[in-house]
Amino acid sequence: MKKIIFALLAVLLFAAPAQAKRMSDLKIYINPGHGGYDSDDRPITLYPWPSDSTNYWESKSNLYKGLHLYHILDSLGATPYLSRIKNTTADDRSLSGIAAEANRLGVDLFFSIHSNAGEASNYPLMLYRENEIGVPRYPENVTLSHLLWQNLHSNKLPVWTRDEEYISGDLTFYQNMWQGGLGVLRTLYVVGLLSEGGMHEHRPEAYRLMNDDYWWLEAWHFARTIMEYFNTEDRFVTGNVAGIVYDDHNLREMDMPAKFTKYGKDIYAPLNGATVLLTDLAGNTVQKRTTDAQYNGVFVFRNVTPGDYMLKVSKDGYYSEEYPVTVTANEVTYNDAPLNMIRTGNLAVESFSPTPEAGEAVSCASTIDFAFNYDIDTESF
Repeated sequence: MKKIIFALLAVLLFAAPAQAKRMSDLKIYINPGHGGYDSDDRPITLYPWPSDSTNYWESKSNLYKGLHLYHILDSLGATPYLSRIKNTTADDRSLSGIAAEANRLGVDLFFSIHSNAGEASNYPLMLYRENEIGVPRYPENVTLSHLLWQNLHSNKLPVWTRDEEYISGDLTFYQNMWQGGLGVLRTLYVVGLLSEGGMHEHRPEAYRLMNDDYWWLEAWHFARTIMEYFNTEDRFVTGNVAGIVYDDHNLREMDMPAKFTKYGKDIYAPLNGATVLLTDLAGNTVQKRTTDAQYNGVFVFRNVTPGDYMLKVSKDGYYSEEYPVTVTANEVTYNDAPLNMIRTGNLAVESFSPTPEAGEAVSCASTIDFAFNYDIDTESF
């Protein structure tokens, strides 16, 4: 496996502070929530897939986020553990057994990776264990929750509907729903939390959660959170470039039934099969991505050497675009790529209504509808 490049910056520049650690000192337990393709593993039926394992399952997206985090941490010299490596019913272990394993291993941090319900909104939520309402089991749980929430919310690929930080103890959060808090945290006696990284019932987010680059980027933010929490000497000396390719005018309804809540750029049709190149200033291709066929338009260039680049985006039937981007170590550079559809020939009316017969009266209150050979900006028209 190719190693992610990292450096001991503090050693190079000055003596490391006493509290600083190396990633190689750390043991991290990763629990991808749920497990399998069963009714309690949070499926959502998305267009155009059948209701089977090819569709959206929270258990599947949680697993791939966890696998990416495992490999990132392993490449940085940390010792990661996974509660499961497959998505089968047999891997859906007891929550108390998962917590007991993390306790026995004496890990430095525990993460239970999830996404949340809620169709009309989208935001991260961090939940930590409380001994009683308002009393965290460990104060460090609160610090960790603050850091992870801020890092996940810094992701500019989704449209977040809440910018106010949202963290809570589990007993406080669930006090009007059930007693005892979260099962996976109830008997956990190491520092950790359960992360709801976003709202998978919010359909634009669910489409993004079908994308491997999107899973990787969330895992990368977990890894950066670990570095910040422990003030490690290690930092990523590479950066990343991420964005969404979408039609700059046509709405999602161009490609799919889209009777769900949408905000901001999520109203526009994401483009499948777009080619995205990251080139150096001499025009040499550094990395290449093709947006997947999952109706999300996501691309992420991973582990890029800091410097100045060009982002070149193209798709059949659209005008190509180029954008200058600067990559910074330990950061993500965001650059969406709205594309303008090529429209050849003259605009023409293909049909209209009402179309009364000769002598037939039509109410002045009737709606007049036109169908054109190209998409039309209704307000301008």
